[in-house]
Amino acid sequence: MPCRQRNRAGYSRAHSSKHSTLKSGCGTRAGATPVILSSPEMLTGKRFRLKTDTMGIGTVEDKRVAVTVPADAIIEVTGGPRPNDMRMVDVRWDGRALVMFVEDVRNRGEAVAEKRARSGI
Repeated sequence: MPCRQRNRAGYSRAHSSKHSTLKSGCGTRAGATPVILSSPEMLTGKRFRLKTDTMGIGTVEDKRVAVTVPADAIIEVTGGPRPNDMRMVDVRWDGRALVMFVEDVRNRGEAVAEKRARSGI
């Protein structure tokens, strides 16, 4: 939860942990060890079937473009959540590498069983 600080003019602003340091005076002491309240669920290697059309971000000619992944598509999470941005995961869909929001994958997708090797019995 961000703490509130007042600037010189007296206006209050939220001071997020992204831009703060332990020396910022937001209720922490210099040299204090930050406490991680919970670790994110690792989604790497998991597959999901999307229940609704969902936006992803891909690249075309080195430019980021929005890509609509259709309902019933199977995506595989290839990395993430990312340490520097816990909101995003890397996915593979239809041979394309995309980036999607973790929240979209969790809320709009349903877990799919892992691929199973065919038995020759």
